[in-house]
Amino acid sequence: MAGLWEHSCKGGWWLIKHEEGECLRVEDLRDFPALFGAPLLQGHRAQMLGVLGVEARLLRCRFRLNTEVIAYHDSPKQPSLTTADGEVIFADCIIVADGIHSPGRDLLAKQLAAADRNPTLPGARPKKPSGYSVHRGLVKADKIAANPKTAYLLDGNCRTWLGHDAHCLVAPLDNNRQISFSFVHFDFSGTASLNWRDRRPISEVTDLMESWDESLVEAIKTFKTCLNWRKTEEKSATQWFTAGGKIILIGDAVHPLPPSSFQGGSQSVEDGASLAICLALAGSRNEDVPRALEAFQTIRFPRVKHAQEVGVQQRAGWHAYCSSLLPSSLDLLISQAYDHDEELNTINTFERVVQQTFDPTWSLPRETKGAVLSRLKVGHQPGLVNIYGRTKRPEN
Repeated sequence: MAGLWEHSCKGGWWLIKHEEGECLRVEDLRDFPALFGAPLLQGHRAQMLGVLGVEARLLRCRFRLNTEVIAYHDSPKQPSLTTADGEVIFADCIIVADGIHSPGRDLLAKQLAAADRNPTLPGARPKKPSGYSVHRGLVKADKIAANPKTAYLLDGNCRTWLGHDAHCLVAPLDNNRQISFSFVHFDFSGTASLNWRDRRPISEVTDLMESWDESLVEAIKTFKTCLNWRKTEEKSATQWFTAGGKIILIGDAVHPLPPSSFQGGSQSVEDGASLAICLALAGSRNEDVPRALEAFQTIRFPRVKHAQEVGVQQRAGWHAYCSSLLPSSLDLLISQAYDHDEELNTINTFERVVQQTFDPTWSLPRETKGAVLSRLKVGHQPGLVNIYGRTKRPEN
C-alpha cells in the first residue's frame, strides 16, 4: 500500500468540466479511505506493476520474461504450455492473463468451447464496433508545470471535460511528475487501430478540439504524439476455464472493459485476489483445482458484467450532457464500484457457489476458512482516515 501511494497523486478531487472550461461538478474523494478502506490510487500503471512485482518477488514468485507461449495443453491431471523455443512447462494450474486481444484466448478457443455449456465459441466471440475510439498519451510533466496556463493541472486532481459525444480525461501521475490524457470520441475517420503501439500525431486530437478549453488544448499539444485505439463492445466470455478444469483466463482476456468504466486494471486485480482465495479454499490436492476455477468464474461474472455496463452508461451520460444538460449525466458512476470487498465476498460465497455449481455435497472445513481469513487480514485499515489531510477544493 505504501509503495502504491508513493507513486500516486494526492489531490483528493475529481472535477467535471464543460468543454469550454466551465466547472460543472466537483466530486470530493477525500472520504474514500474512511468509506472504503483505501484512497483512490491514481498512478502510472507501469509503476504500480513494478510495486506489485517487488511484492511478488518477496513472496518468492519467479518471473520468466521475454518467453512467448505458442500452445497450451489441457489435461485433467496436469496441464502444460509450450514456449517458442520448444520447452514444455507443466503446472497444477495455468492462469492466462495476457490482456485484451488475448493470444492465449485464441490458442485456447477450442478447449474452452469443449467446456462451454453454450454453443458460442469464446475465442471467436464477435467484437462489435462501438463507433468510438480513444486517443491517449503520457508524458513527463515538466513543460506543463512551467506554463502558467497549464500548471494548475498538476495539483493531483483528475479532470474530465465533456464535449458533444466526446470527453477528455487529464490525470497527473507519479506524484505530479507525469501526466496522462484520454480522449474518447465518436470516430468519424475510421482510422483508429487495434495496435496498441501505433503512434499518431497529436494534431489528430487538437484538430477535434477547436472550441475546447484553451488551457486543455495547450496542455494536449505538449504530448507531440499519442495512440489511437478503436473501441469495440465485447461482452464477457461465457466460459473462462478449459474442459480439463486446470487452465483459466482472467482480466481483460475474458472480460474487456471500456475506458469509461475506469475498472480495467482494478477488475484484473480483483480477479487475482478472488482466484487466490478460491484455490486456497478449494483444497490442497491437484484434483481440487477444477472446483476452485468453476467457483471463481461464477463468483466474478456478475461483478465484471456490471462494471462493463457501467462503463457504457458513463460514456453515454457524459457524451449526452452538452445536448441534454441533465445534472444526472454528470454523475461519477465509477463510485458504484468501490463499496465492495472482493476478498470477503469470495470467502463468504465460496461454499454456497460450489454446492450450487459443482458438488451439492461439498462443505468447507471451518479451519480452512479460518486460516484464510487469518492470513489475509481482510478489512478496512483504520490508519487511512486522514491520509489526504484537508486539501483545499480546487477552483479550476
